[in-house]
Order: sequence, then structure tokens, then C-alpha cells
Amino acid sequence: MNFIRRPRRVRLLIVEDNDIYADAVQLLLEAVDDVVVVGRARNGAAGVELAGTLAPDCILMDISMPVMDGFEATRLIRDRLPATRIVMLTSSDDPVDRVQAEAAGADAYLTKESRVEVLTAAITGAAPVRSGVVRATTAVAAA
Repeated sequence: MNFIRRPRRVRLLIVEDNDIYADAVQLLLEAVDDVVVVGRARNGAAGVELAGTLAPDCILMDISMPVMDGFEATRLIRDRLPATRIVMLTSSDDPVDRVQAEAAGADAYLTKESRVEVLTAAITGAAPVRSGVVRATTAVAAA
């Protein structure tokens, strides 16, 4: 009897204070076979706590949130879970935010206008990481 092994699904934590946006992203990503949403947090502090509990493969992190912003949450998570991929997903296209995200330890920086294919590639690791490459990817997504 031959069994076909499915690749392991990426375990994703969404850290986003806007419930409607988080719901929409979760719905979109749950349709992707390679991704399973294992948790959600509404602020950076809750995201840090949940990341420690769940040890996700990847975290989608907003920047502007109450209690603790995405930069500080990323720094703390990066220190505790160095293998976890952190994708900043934000409405900000400010180059200063991109630099701060990279300094905090984010693996990728995408704007909320990015296409779902670009987002999925960043989450699953199919896209190259670090801000220099992601800038180009984001520009393509806006085209």
C-alpha cells in the first residue's frame, strides 16, 4: 500500500487589531492547502504571549496596534523563537517602517494591498526574505 505524504502545513499566527481585516485574511488563507491558522491576537503583547504558547511556523504581524506595536512584538518574538518566520503585513508603505521592521527581525514586509499569491509565498517560504527582496515583491504586487 502506497501512502502519499502531504507536506506539513505552515502553522500561522495572525497578530492584527482590526477584526474585519483579520477575519478576511484568515478566510483567504484557510482556503490555501499549505496554511493553517492556529491563533489570533489583537495586539502585540497578546501576540508575544500566544507565540510563546503556540510556537507557530509563521506570524503575520501588523505594525500599529494597541498595548504593544508590531516592531516591539517582533523583537521579543525573534529573541524567543528565532526560527519563526515573521511577515509584517501593514497598510504603511513608509520606508522608515520597512527599515524598523528589518531591524526588529522581520523576515518580510508586505503592504495590505499585496496580492494573495504574494502573501501566501511569504508565509510558506516560497518567496525570498529580508526587506530588499520583499520591496521588489511588494512593488510587483501593487502593479
